[in-house]
Amino acid sequence: MDECRLGPQGPTVSRLGLGTAQFGTRVDGTRAARLLDRFLEAGGMLVDTADIYGRESIGSGQGGPGASERLIGEVLQGRRSRVFLASKVGQAFRLEPGHDEVGLSPSRIRGAVDASLRRLNTDWIDLYQCHLWDPYTPVEDTLGALSDLVADGKIRFIGVSNWDGWQVVDTAWKASHLNRPPIVSNQLWYNLVDRRIENSVIPACRQAGVAIVAYGALAQGFLAGRHHRPSRGDGDPGARFSPEGLLSDRTWAGLATPRGWSIVEAVAAVADELSLSPAVVALRWLLDSGGADVVLLGPGDDGQLADLLGATDARLPLEARQRLTKVSEPDATYPRSFTEAYARRESPYFGGMVVAPRAD
Repeated sequence: MDECRLGPQGPTVSRLGLGTAQFGTRVDGTRAARLLDRFLEAGGMLVDTADIYGRESIGSGQGGPGASERLIGEVLQGRRSRVFLASKVGQAFRLEPGHDEVGLSPSRIRGAVDASLRRLNTDWIDLYQCHLWDPYTPVEDTLGALSDLVADGKIRFIGVSNWDGWQVVDTAWKASHLNRPPIVSNQLWYNLVDRRIENSVIPACRQAGVAIVAYGALAQGFLAGRHHRPSRGDGDPGARFSPEGLLSDRTWAGLATPRGWSIVEAVAAVADELSLSPAVVALRWLLDSGGADVVLLGPGDDGQLADLLGATDARLPLEARQRLTKVSEPDATYPRSFTEAYARRESPYFGGMVVAPRAD
């Protein structure tokens, strides 16, 4: 399996990662152990979780916050040295959080990392990620707490998730000037249907030397071949929800648009031409896009993982890749939209025409 480095000062990891949001809820211990074994056998190493994974099962009688970490702690025994383990902190651990139970305050981080280490049954977390931006805590305080954890050996590297470009750049600058460990990665929702982070977030991360870890690579199954454009009068709009009910109404509304269906159909056409699954085509495009350094997989069973791992060896011809790139081109957000509308592409602004000096 191909590998990459998380930033110029970061670790080397596999380009495919194993996402475990379903561990402890839809994926039980026996299946989790098989998935992990197969992932490691294929050359994978990065396993990603979060302290809140399982939270969606509150009231169902299964799972609950920390369920994913607890299950990983069980199946990692005897395999810890082979795994680059990533977890997260910052979101509300309970549905009605109290003081210091949400956000990135130093006290919240210190308590959360110790709880994660206990659940994961390990002495260290390789990549500890801030799950969202905390507007109420000075980022200098967050960096200080994370720096102390690195010094204590509880975590090795610092990452973020769902952060905007300016937040990454600002924090990277402060980390450098405060002599704190650098931010090595930003984990972001990124797939063929939703490429909006290409407008400014990815360029900002590249400028700051921060790697991109893509989650939602299949748009929660929307790109996996399970959905079709509804026909007129169709009472069931194309298998609207996956069997597990992963797609919320809000997520579905953003995916099942005319543009979204065109992308799904383009992926299916390329998959048919190359005798690949739609999921492999979507993953391979993302790996080849230049935007994602690591792509997380979220399999629910062995068969899904076996298919997704096929993206490692799959190859997309240039014409097919360009076709998918064109049909999925994201709308430009401001100020990029202003620049594209009013700035001449042949001007010096775009690196084109050289303006001769004035003859005064």
